Amino acid sequence: MRAVAWDLRRAAAEARIAPPMKPLLICASLLACLSGCTDPCLALAQKVCECLPTQAQIDSCKTSAANEKNSISISSQEQQTCSALLGKCDCHLLDTPQGKINCGQARDPNAQ
Repeated sequence: MRAVAWDLRRAAAEARIAPPMKPLLICASLLACLSGCTDPCLALAQKVCECLPTQAQIDSCKTSAANEKNSISISSQEQQTCSALLGKCDCHLLDTPQGKINCGQARDPNAQ
């Protein structure tokens, strides 16, 4: 009985979405997942890449970061560290000691 009710609700929901809108909805969902499902360390690396002066350097940096991600394993602790740094990393401060720490380019001497 529950399965039938679920199928009816799903069918009703699908009927409300116009057929030409379904591909757009699927595409939007996929893009949202790709942007939100990115590995935090790869996202941090890409954020640092965005600090480079030319588009060619940015593209090359992002490609290298993606290739590097596939060749190393990152622990859950490192993933958490990258997640925490994502909000702190700022291109305008990257050339400063604190900016390097905030972007994961240097260790915090005060951290234990």
